[in-house]
Amino acid sequence: MELLRLCHITRTYQSSGLMRRRSAVEALRDVSFHVNAGEIVGLIGASGSGKSTLGRIILRLEKADRGELWLNGCEVFQSERRAASYAYRSLVQMIFQDPFASLNPAHTVAYHLERPLLRHGLVTRGELQKRVHELLHMVGLTPVERMASAYPYALSGGQRQRVAIARALAVNPKLIVADEPTSMLDVSIRMDILNLLARLRREQGLALLLITHDLASARYLTDRLIVLNKGVIVESGPTDEVIAHPRDPYTALLLDAIRNPRLERRPS
Repeated sequence: MELLRLCHITRTYQSSGLMRRRSAVEALRDVSFHVNAGEIVGLIGASGSGKSTLGRIILRLEKADRGELWLNGCEVFQSERRAASYAYRSLVQMIFQDPFASLNPAHTVAYHLERPLLRHGLVTRGELQKRVHELLHMVGLTPVERMASAYPYALSGGQRQRVAIARALAVNPKLIVADEPTSMLDVSIRMDILNLLARLRREQGLALLLITHDLASARYLTDRLIVLNKGVIVESGPTDEVIAHPRDPYTALLLDAIRNPRLERRPS
């Protein structure tokens, strides 16, 4: 069943400088694709390809100049003309690239998980601690009592990213947009996070849009690949098919950059 559909998304920025004429930079041009419920789709491209801009548009953090965004059969740009509603945010959540910047160092792990639960009215005060502990256990942060009272500065990068994943899960989303979720982690930790995301898809029925320049990680985790180059989709299809028979030279160049043999075998 189709969960998310983007139709003809276009985004152009205006650049200017003291010594230069004003010019237009097209970040996205006529981008269309869909994500099915429970599917993991990889959005692949080098830095500057427009993939993070597309992620921000899906999250309603940025506006498209043209195009349509459909979620659960409803056209979002028309039904929600301003900021994203709580209903939209409860369905679509984000995992940010930098686990060191995405958590407030002044607050405990419990605070980061309690806030979305309370703002969305998902639990009572009496149920709060139990749900926080459930979320921590879900992402493998144990013992949960100690982790809940910890501050982000006391955690490793991998642990912080697990907290960020737990925070995204708190509102029971249907889709998570993960923007380079492993790029700032040690290589030894990346596999753990990828396997966690694969397990959450199996157990929670989540759909995931993995935004990355790392084709090795996408190859390991995703069902389908969308290759973005200079704001345009140049290739898409089932992951195994795109990897085995790349049609576009840009995809072939990305494949040549794979250097991690541990990511050859995808999780079952």
